[in-house]
Amino acid sequence: MSRIMIVDDDFDTLRYCEGLLAPQGNEILIHTDAHRALKVLEQHPVDLLIVDIVMPAMSGFDFIHAVKKLEQFNAPILMLTGRSAPKDVLTALELGATDYLVKPIDKDLFVGKIASIIGARPRTPEVRFAQGATDVSAEIAIPARITAVSEMGLTMRTRHYLDRNVHTKVDSPLFEEIGIAKPQLRAVHSKPVENDAHYRYEVFVSFIGLDQLSMQRIRRWIINRAIATRKAG
Repeated sequence: MSRIMIVDDDFDTLRYCEGLLAPQGNEILIHTDAHRALKVLEQHPVDLLIVDIVMPAMSGFDFIHAVKKLEQFNAPILMLTGRSAPKDVLTALELGATDYLVKPIDKDLFVGKIASIIGARPRTPEVRFAQGATDVSAEIAIPARITAVSEMGLTMRTRHYLDRNVHTKVDSPLFEEIGIAKPQLRAVHSKPVENDAHYRYEVFVSFIGLDQLSMQRIRRWIINRAIATRKAG
């Protein structure tokens, strides 16, 4: 069981998130008052903090800044907000947020994000590529090959281990094919692979801060690739 705090001035959003996470056995702490939430965090540790950006009295950015000053605080932070501008995503990450999810809330994506941040790999539909596919090559300052795409993120093979929750960006023509800008990514897990002469690790990275249009394009691309694969088979 994980203890999760959600801070949002919209009570309906708090109740909706609580309804998604509590049935999984999580202890949910909800707060509409950021100042009150900060006082609680001074005394009670949490396993995950979920924060809105636009709140009265104290913005989500100011809240993160204050939370990071707490000596005992070391939990990951998920920004949950209606703001999707790249500058807001970058500001959140620079302040120490682990991940960033844009409202309106997609139930499966939200639950998957929580699972990946806390430590369990989410199970979502994905498209896997043939071993010799060249149109899905990628580079993260180190050589890498994308082996699968899901609505949650990418599975890649690389020569280097990536620590969990490390932020990165991937340069690949795949994103142009899908029709989205190069996204911010967060490493979820890395594991050794065998019988691969070129790569030592398989890494799953989660998309950060994608807006609704980008998510729709990824979903449409996955569906179209799946249909094309079935027809080819």
